[in-house]
Amino acid sequence: MEESVPTLITNCTALNDASSLWEPMPSAPSMQLGILPSAQSRLKDLVGMFFMVTLNFVALLANTAVLVVIVKAPHLRKFAFVGHLCVVDLLCAVLLMPLGIVTSSPYFGTVAFTVLECQVYIFLNVFLICSSILTITAISIERYYYIVHPMRYEVKMTHR
Repeated sequence: MEESVPTLITNCTALNDASSLWEPMPSAPSMQLGILPSAQSRLKDLVGMFFMVTLNFVALLANTAVLVVIVKAPHLRKFAFVGHLCVVDLLCAVLLMPLGIVTSSPYFGTVAFTVLECQVYIFLNVFLICSSILTITAISIERYYYIVHPMRYEVKMTHR
């Protein structure tokens, strides 16, 4: 006789049980075990959450500002790769960073994610980080071409 053991999903890192994609799994096992955090750990958690929320707000504000400047100034539209990087970072700030704050903070210990939500989060995380890395690579290649071939750069690098 086989016994099925329920699998806990903690912070969307382990996806071992695909039996039910819609079944909520607890995200903070320490809340279930009855471990009471000390005042010092609560302060650390609160300071960490403050910095994560501040970083998210700065990412939203800075990337939006750079996108507005690129769109409004016609002579800066040639920096399409920088605009693309801002769009990808803005998507990270809107979609990934709030979920990261929720999954890493003990203040949201009662929030339970389903297996499907965890899979979507991991997919978006990998996809947006890869997009960001590839965009930075394209910017590096473009800058290299600009430095090595400055006379041919304007002819080769057009808006199309």
